[in-house]
Amino acid sequence: MRPASHSLHQLGRYREALGEALAGFEVAYSVAEGPSIASTAPAALHAGIFYPLPQAVSAFARWVTWDLGKPRDERANRWEIWLGELVSGLAEHYRDPGLLRDVAGLLTAHISPQAPTSASLLIALAQVDEADDRQAVLARTDPDSALWLRRIRDLPEAPARPPRRRK
Repeated sequence: MRPASHSLHQLGRYREALGEALAGFEVAYSVAEGPSIASTAPAALHAGIFYPLPQAVSAFARWVTWDLGKPRDERANRWEIWLGELVSGLAEHYRDPGLLRDVAGLLTAHISPQAPTSASLLIALAQVDEADDRQAVLARTDPDSALWLRRIRDLPEAPARPPRRRK
């Protein structure tokens, strides 16, 4: 994280931290300064977890695209670590189904092979957040995903069904 955005983040001034990080990313990206791109994009993404704006996810996507354009032996691939941070951070801090869907729309296989799975989890989380009957939504969800969703939203485990009687 850049010093100014890091300091602002530590002070809880997330909007300003995001602005600083995005400004640093834009400068680094405009001059194709690799190490600066690789340090400012995660700073923007990290700040974006606490103050979500599509520009933070867009900066992340541009960083990935820039890195994927390099020869394989020169790639940093640090962004793959940040993909998990993005998904877990948004899942923990936000309950806005529209925001979760917007971010999910940006997570394509072009970014990472696991990005579509992360997108599916964010979409399922959006469905849970907007549902009147959360348990019904979770019942229709893959069991592993449902467990993750329950833990993220601190929802009770599915009620056990009594065994069926044989006639």
